[in-house]
Amino acid sequence: MPLIALMGNPNSGKTAIFNLLTGMNQKVSNYPGITVEQRKGTALLSKNNHVEIMDMPGTYSLTPESLDEKIVAQQTLKWLNGVDKPSVIISVVDAGNLSRNLYLTSQVMELGIPVIIALNMMDRVKGKNQEVDSKKLQELLGVHAIVPMSAREKWGIDELQSELLNVLSKASIEISPQIQMEIPKEIEKIITPISEYLHNKCDHDNYITNVQALRIITRKSAMDLYSECENLNSAEITSLTLLRDKVAQEIDELGLNHRILEATLRFEMLDNA
Repeated sequence: MPLIALMGNPNSGKTAIFNLLTGMNQKVSNYPGITVEQRKGTALLSKNNHVEIMDMPGTYSLTPESLDEKIVAQQTLKWLNGVDKPSVIISVVDAGNLSRNLYLTSQVMELGIPVIIALNMMDRVKGKNQEVDSKKLQELLGVHAIVPMSAREKWGIDELQSELLNVLSKASIEISPQIQMEIPKEIEKIITPISEYLHNKCDHDNYITNVQALRIITRKSAMDLYSECENLNSAEITSLTLLRDKVAQEIDELGLNHRILEATLRFEMLDNA
């Protein structure tokens, strides 16, 4: 059965969409060893098409600052390494807070998995006599589809199911995000030792290893994810940690703040777009 992952910021309406898709076909358990809920359910997209829906904990970023965010970051790192990847990710976005919500979406788009944006809370946008050009936004981002909807008023769910069927019916999907962070050459040069280390161990392309390098120097919690990564042993983790500390110091010596570097570059990308 194909697996669909639901991701989004807290209070974006993600769980409401999960409930609409799965109805009563849900099971709630806890992630092993912790009290955070794990929600999964089965959705019937058409007469003969069942899918499993996984409602990921709400998160603002793949750089974890809470237990919920750590769970999501751990899971997405596994997907990036090809482990248990979902067939599609539904990125739930609050249409009234595009810039803030698209931060996470832009990170999700880099995982090499087809993305459908559920542009939720459009009822509130329309209530303010505003509009979002979803077609133009789709072209700008390069996601598979954008579905305007309102989980509260229960419209748009049929269109979301239709787009899911559309993705699942294709033998292969070209994943081509149209926007990428511009990493200044001076910064790219400094983070190269980490990027090359990750490339040799995890075999990601240059852009992804640069993104992961930025994330590692941003927060120790992001570095900790690699401590639990099966690709690296304890000696390699020690080497990577020393590299991380050295690069973070060099970034700060440039007059930049290593803790907000990815956020600065990512919001700059979104604001320019």
